[in-house]
Amino acid sequence: MDARLLAQMLEDFLDESQEHVDDLNDALIELEKNPVDTELINRIFRGVHTLKGTSAFVGLEDITTLAHKMENIFDAIRKEKLPATSELIDIMFEALETLVSLRNDVISGNPSGKDLSSILGRLTETFDCTVRSPGRQKKQRAPQGDQEVVLSGVAQEVAEPEGAPSLPRSVQNLSLDTIRVRTKRLDNLMNLTGELVSARNSLLECAGKLGNRELNKVTNNLKKIAGQIQGEVMGLRMVSVTGIFNRFPVVVRKMAREHGKEIEFTVQGKETELDRNMIEQIYDPLVHLLRNAVDHGIESAQERLEAGKRARGRILLTASQKQGSVLIEVADDGRGIDCAKIREIAVAKGIVNREEADELSDEQAVRLIFTPGFSTVEVVSDVSGRGVGMDVVQENIRRLKGLVEIQTKVGKGTTFKLQLPLTLSIRTVFLFKLRGRIYALPLSSILETMIVETSQIQQKQSLEMVFVRGQAIPLKRLHPIFFEDQAEIDDTRAAPKTIPVMVVGIVEKRVALAVSELIEKQEIVLKPLGNYLGKVHGIEGAAVLADGSVTLVLDVDALVA
Repeated sequence: MDARLLAQMLEDFLDESQEHVDDLNDALIELEKNPVDTELINRIFRGVHTLKGTSAFVGLEDITTLAHKMENIFDAIRKEKLPATSELIDIMFEALETLVSLRNDVISGNPSGKDLSSILGRLTETFDCTVRSPGRQKKQRAPQGDQEVVLSGVAQEVAEPEGAPSLPRSVQNLSLDTIRVRTKRLDNLMNLTGELVSARNSLLECAGKLGNRELNKVTNNLKKIAGQIQGEVMGLRMVSVTGIFNRFPVVVRKMAREHGKEIEFTVQGKETELDRNMIEQIYDPLVHLLRNAVDHGIESAQERLEAGKRARGRILLTASQKQGSVLIEVADDGRGIDCAKIREIAVAKGIVNREEADELSDEQAVRLIFTPGFSTVEVVSDVSGRGVGMDVVQENIRRLKGLVEIQTKVGKGTTFKLQLPLTLSIRTVFLFKLRGRIYALPLSSILETMIVETSQIQQKQSLEMVFVRGQAIPLKRLHPIFFEDQAEIDDTRAAPKTIPVMVVGIVEKRVALAVSELIEKQEIVLKPLGNYLGKVHGIEGAAVLADGSVTLVLDVDALVA
């Protein structure tokens, strides 16, 4: 076969095999709940059969051998010669995990030469000891065109099951409805689209000033087309969270079995899309949140029964789009977070003193779990107790400019809500003024805007505080940060009765920013400051506004620190 064609077939296999692996993960989880579901068993059989056939076609012998062993077992299950027990599914998950590792080695271009003897031996033993009498070597053809097997477990394929593909989809169907595009080209296209958005905004500003009817008609049409182009280009960079979410049922199942807990794990909203550059960065935070839910949240079956709950705990992972952001929630119906215990541990570890701990609201106290080194576990284990889990969540979500909200009730459960921007390239920002100069803040980091009466501002030691619905939030005045000349009158302090305030947040931190004037929201293209200026504290980048002026986009992470 032509080397280029073979390389293309290999690339197609690697793409398509991920879909099969994701589907097998889901199907195995469902099979454990419904071990006699014939349709589900056939679906799994077809999946491993396709992996076997396509991997053999491109010469991936280890994957072929492993998939073939898995196929043998599911062939026996569908012929009712082997029950789909939890122990058998454990072995199949281990085999699938090994298969994924082999696939990743091919992608990386660094074959690891994994020793497959252990997993292959377990698969062979499961198949031989249950389906065949020991020592028999006679070949026996299965009915209805199924493959022929040898008693040793080393099967020889002589016929394909009905309807099973013998070649990858790309070989069978050479239609041109899809093409491959390098990610660099997508990034360049996104940058050009950003420039188009800036040009569109400037043209709309000019047309509005001139008041020409024909010009307004043309610019409005351009606005519509540019918006459609922007949406399509952003769509090219967006991928569903399916690939990430499909990994978690196996993770939760494994942890639940290790802890001897019964857990019903549900995933919703897998079709929700997120920027491809952000998708992998949410994996680690979600793993830690799910681990905490299994380890700390869900009680043992006995505890739950004594508390009047059903023995099996529930964990729900959901994703949805909400006002230009992606909202991901991890909820459990476990024991909840004891805020009183959080305060005691924080005092014992020297994170806060007793007076500060007593003044914290429950909402503020629960956020202490994000403090590096904080842990409520007294005994360190392989799973938890070192105080690094929530620190990882904090760091990754901060990098993505996201927010974390915690809702908890003792005895009822806990919900973690992660709010993330759809993309970090084209942003919606809110414009405001400081001493007549316009600045911008990412809208995804703004919780609310308000006008605060100066009488509501209270002094607490060296900090000013404002109260928002009964919660004390630190007030930060931006003028001392951006203007060195303190002799000039601070227009927020000069206001006799009220000042404009934006309540912003990053991960678990919240702060109210005092400004001169609130303006409006606008779409911008975030640009770095460049090598000459480098990294400036408090500044994330710059953007060209609709009127052609340049504004600085503030870094919320630096402002709330």
